[in-house]
Amino acid sequence: MPNLRFIKICTTLTLARAIPFKIILMVKIMHPRLKIVFLAVVIAVVLGSSLYVSLVILPATEKQEALDKFKALRKGMSYEEMITIVGEPNQDIGSGIHVYLYKLPDGTEVIVGVGEGLMYVKQKISNDTYVDLIQ
Repeated sequence: MPNLRFIKICTTLTLARAIPFKIILMVKIMHPRLKIVFLAVVIAVVLGSSLYVSLVILPATEKQEALDKFKALRKGMSYEEMITIVGEPNQDIGSGIHVYLYKLPDGTEVIVGVGEGLMYVKQKISNDTYVDLIQ
């Protein structure tokens, strides 16, 4: 059977801006067990959305920011100019010329070839596939 007091309160607050007040009033007159369930659902929604932001949206943004730094490099730059923009590499894996390996936060790898000056910047997509980040 519907709670008549609740129905009366809700019908008097018909404006859209009153919806938060309806929720507050609804919680106030809820059975204690339902309050716990309602609170658990609210907490789950808040935590789920914040987890989504921290695991999906932020890492994608960080990866893009990191790639944008590498895209700012230009052929012929010196090693010193390069590390000013992208920082120190994780490893030098080259022989003959320097091939610097950078590991991005998401596990993606970028390699930078430097001889007399910067020669290439490539992002590793898979084991044998690289994409040029600069022309």
